[in-house]
Amino acid sequence: MKTFFKSNAAGLIIFALGVIVGTAAAKNYFKTKYEEIAQEEIESVKRIYSKNAAPVQSDEQTVEDVTEEITTSFTEILSHNGYLSNRDETDRENLGMPYIIPPEEYGEKTGYELISLTYYADGILADDGDVIIEDMEDTVGFDSLNHFGEYEDDSVFVRNDSRMCDYEILLDTRDYTDVVKDKPYLYTED
Repeated sequence: MKTFFKSNAAGLIIFALGVIVGTAAAKNYFKTKYEEIAQEEIESVKRIYSKNAAPVQSDEQTVEDVTEEITTSFTEILSHNGYLSNRDETDRENLGMPYIIPPEEYGEKTGYELISLTYYADGILADDGDVIIEDMEDTVGFDSLNHFGEYEDDSVFVRNDSRMCDYEILLDTRDYTDVVKDKPYLYTED
């Protein structure tokens, strides 16, 4: 009877070691496999962007500047497609800076004012009365204006905890001057 338990115990130990080694090998295999897939995706995005990248406009723009611009674009694409965490938005939130929110979170915070803004093709941000927002960085953050298409093609939603406001920014393909030229109280031609 003792021999039976010794042989079964040795068999169980060998079986358990086999499971542990097999699990470790499978984990290593799949980790390597998915890292390679992610790297291939990154390389494919880099190839696409390098083909579509705008030519350098001036001799003053260095290779480092171009590389930084491309890296920023890659990071935005990878973040948008879920390859990177949304760490930057969390950092902005923790620092009390304006940050992007999903459309379904717009208006969820009690006591927050809901404000609609328009971002025009010529880079002007204005309120719903077409008055220009002078302090864009403190209001919605310049970076938020790069997030059209992330949730919706023509709108971005921003929360500013320090002002207790949720902003809906709507994209307008017209120039601001074309919109307000019929409003003499806003439009002055220089």
